[in-house]
Formats: sequence, C-alpha cells, structure tokens
Amino acid sequence: MLNLVIDEVIVALRAERGFVMLREGDGHLSFRVARGIDQQSIDDPNFQVSRSVIENVASGGEPILAFDAQTDPRFSMRQSVTILGLRSVLCVPLTIKTAVLGVIYVDNRLQAGNFTQSDLDLLSAIASNAAIAIENARLYQLAVEKGRLESELQMARQVQVSLLPAQVPQVDGWEFTARWLPARQVSGDFYDFLPGPQEQLGW
Repeated sequence: MLNLVIDEVIVALRAERGFVMLREGDGHLSFRVARGIDQQSIDDPNFQVSRSVIENVASGGEPILAFDAQTDPRFSMRQSVTILGLRSVLCVPLTIKTAVLGVIYVDNRLQAGNFTQSDLDLLSAIASNAAIAIENARLYQLAVEKGRLESELQMARQVQVSLLPAQVPQVDGWEFTARWLPARQVSGDFYDFLPGPQEQLGW
C-alpha cells in the first residue's frame, strides 16, 4: 500500500524521489518506503535524504516546503542538503490527532521551485488519509497478536490442568479437597497426591 501511495505522490507532485518513515515503538524513525521516479526502491535511504528536515517535521508536527533548499536560510547549516544537492523539498507529518506517526518526504535535486503551496496542500491531504490507514493496520496487527497470545495462554492453561490429579484419593477416615485457581490464565503452582508404601499417602 505504501509503495503505491508514494508512487502516485511522485507522479502527482512531479517529484524525483519519495520516502515514508514511521516511528517505531522506541520513538526512532525508520524507512518503510524509499522510491524513485522510476518506481524502483532506493538502496540505503539513510544516506539519500536530509535527516534534519525529517526530524524537524516529526518532532514539531509542522510541514516544511522549500522552493530551493540550496539558498533557503533554514538549511544554511545543513551539510546534508548541500552534499545531496537538494533543491525542491517537501515534507509533511503523518498525524493522528496530536500523535505524529511518521512523515512523507519528497524532493527534487534537478529543479528548484518544483513544489508549490498547492502541492503542500495535496500532500497534507494524502498524508491525513495515509495516517488513518497506517493506524488501522497497526491496530489490526495488535488485535491479531493479542488473539494469538490469548490462544497460547489458553493452551498453556490446558497443559497445566492436565498435569493435576483428575480426582482426589479416597482414604478411610480422611477427606481431601483440592482447588487450583491461577491469578490469571496460568500459574506456577501445582499439587499432587503421591501414594507410598503400606498405603501411605503424601501430597
């Protein structure tokens, strides 16, 4: 889905390259999609973009539009912008309510002024819909994992129950009662009745 989205974005915005980065559980941003105008994946995307632009958008939640990054004073101290020869740069956050899930970043190294305010509005609208789809996919994955874990816990419970005595022994003059009640699905506690010599019984 993300490959298709970024391919369409590159065409619609006349961009040279497009990237999608998502925030992981530890807060780190990682590349999920890195595509070129030829609709081929880009190798080693970490060395292909201005990380400072991405981090600013991800932390502040505000989009960045640069008509010419080489002369933009916001990037005058960014060596990556100069080294990569970036011209037109557009980066918008993937936001759900106030949470930034990641960013969509597109650029053009061949032509300055390639992106306009209309392009920013379009990419922001695309990012809004994409963020909802990404969040729904994550929630679905969590639900699947939760279901799998509950199934495994239920299986573990059944295994533990099978290790317990099916019935208490019958001994003249004695009455035994036993109950196994784990705090959750499973427990580390067990009991058993151990017959010994000469009709002795341990437990």
